[in-house]
Amino acid sequence: MSSSDEVLEILDDSYADLILCSREHRKFRVVKLYVTNVSPVLRELIQSASTAHAADPTSPLPSVQLSDSGVILSSLLTLILPMFPVLPSTLEHTIILLSAAQKYQMDSILSRIREMIAVQDPPLIRPETAFQAYSLAKMHGLRQEALQAARTTLTFPFTIEKLEDELEVIHGIYLHELWKYYQSVRTHLRSDLEAFRTTGMPSLTCPPCGPNTSHGARIWLDAYVASIAESPALFDLIEFYACFSRHIIQTRCSCSIPNKAVRTFWTDLTNVVHSCMTKAEPSISPPAESQTVSSPASPQNPSPTSPPLNHLDISDADVIIQSCDLVDFRVHRRTLAMSSPFFDDMFSLPQPQPSDKEIIDGLPVVRLPEDAEVLSGLFTMLYPIPFRLPNAYDKALMLLAATQKYEMVGLQSRIRAEIQTRTFPTLTGPETFRSYAISSSGQLPSEAEKLARLTLEFPMTFEYLCDELPSFKGWALRDLVGFRKRCRDNIVSSFVSFLKLDQPPFNIWTPCTSTTGGTRYCQSCRRTTGSNGYCQYCCTYSNTSGPTGSSPSWLTDLFQKHLGDSREAFSKPLFNPQSIRDLYLSALKAHINSYNCFPCTKSHSLEGEKFCKELTDRLTVALSEKLVLHE
Repeated sequence: MSSSDEVLEILDDSYADLILCSREHRKFRVVKLYVTNVSPVLRELIQSASTAHAADPTSPLPSVQLSDSGVILSSLLTLILPMFPVLPSTLEHTIILLSAAQKYQMDSILSRIREMIAVQDPPLIRPETAFQAYSLAKMHGLRQEALQAARTTLTFPFTIEKLEDELEVIHGIYLHELWKYYQSVRTHLRSDLEAFRTTGMPSLTCPPCGPNTSHGARIWLDAYVASIAESPALFDLIEFYACFSRHIIQTRCSCSIPNKAVRTFWTDLTNVVHSCMTKAEPSISPPAESQTVSSPASPQNPSPTSPPLNHLDISDADVIIQSCDLVDFRVHRRTLAMSSPFFDDMFSLPQPQPSDKEIIDGLPVVRLPEDAEVLSGLFTMLYPIPFRLPNAYDKALMLLAATQKYEMVGLQSRIRAEIQTRTFPTLTGPETFRSYAISSSGQLPSEAEKLARLTLEFPMTFEYLCDELPSFKGWALRDLVGFRKRCRDNIVSSFVSFLKLDQPPFNIWTPCTSTTGGTRYCQSCRRTTGSNGYCQYCCTYSNTSGPTGSSPSWLTDLFQKHLGDSREAFSKPLFNPQSIRDLYLSALKAHINSYNCFPCTKSHSLEGEKFCKELTDRLTVALSEKLVLHE
């Protein structure tokens, strides 16, 4: 018997005068006095159920149907009833339990749950769970847990590349919020730590050692404190002692730091950092009220309107499809059912009695998450009227994704054909990333693959993506990061192989007449050598003569430069293989103009075009990685 089943058995109280039903229709027989004393929300529901039971006493006990699962409800009742409290075993269920206590306005129970969580080991919210905890807390309206998780995420270096493993558990909307919070914390840290460095920095070391800054602080300590403003993840005692160790090694200093001085310094620094975190909290929007839905007629939402479908005869429409921006489309159920198994199943199932809000002009209303422009394009394909393909490429992808979601297979080939014939404006970087997010979440693998390759032409950083992050699902962003990493690693490996010019098919170069131009590299270890070709690491001279196998410095410099740039493939666009020929010719021309080098001119005239083609082909193959989507 599982622990959950044991709890259910215990909660079957023989003195019960109330039945609480979970959403899976599990029944909990309890004494209602315990429940009504802690929750005004449940008190009202129980009063209504008791009144209905008095009017119809056929059932043994009054019953209240709740939306909570049996696992959550059983755990909640162990906190309400006089019994041993049991918390759920997973992070997700614990967050949902907190949300249930908050939803039912059980203030004392909510405080008790948080007290129990606070003493857990390991903590519920820790670096390994911080991003998932933030996402769950925001979804379930728990601001206290959201703020705690946001602070914990600061222990990570906040770059897309470093956060790859965390992206799967958090939606782009919440990742965007955390990025804004991270930026706000850094802004406050820059100003507050600057004041701390000039007025609050102790000597620390014993005996005092130099060198010092202009305001008397040790340079190594001042640099460490300043680094926290750029990367809050460095606010860690281990990082502090690592910085101190580097100071001792580099300066050969014999100083030490008394433990009392470290404690005092760290307490003062902690107060400053935590103050900055508190100042940044307004950048985190209040969690959404997940249990309430705004009415379409509320002042926050515009009144529903009808689209300008002048060519569509809607006189005999029998259903209204409402877009997310509250535009009504009067269409025919039969037309939708014939083109879509999704709508066929929807309309064939027995429908509950609609409320007044779900009826307009006597027609039932079906609300869809697509906007009016997308739905207009969809419905114009179902009726004998001019087809309206959206003007923007991302909107056209949304239309294609809608046909995928609603299983309108017959329309997909037509839309793809229209997209291929239409000339869209050239996509900007942010538009490319947004279109990838749409195609990946819309289960359009061929479009996602094409767009993933286009994203390689732009940087991929939080600063660059920023406003496009809400478009992403976490897994789609993670898969794009993995794709970019694989392409980067392949490009880097290619450039490393190009440096070995003494190996076929690159050994076309005869010794260069230039002995002073450019940087020389050891043919064994590829480190820089002296002007005479001597490598201090290998204690050998590089080959500077012979018919082949020499390494022209101008060409090695070119490869080294782009090797370094390729390693920074997230902060910069990835190298374009088609550009290598122009770069090669430009470097060769500069070299010949400077040194009038006959050997390099001859080597190029004999094998240069073949050499360039080999470079281009290898770099192109390096970018032939496939995008792998793991929803």
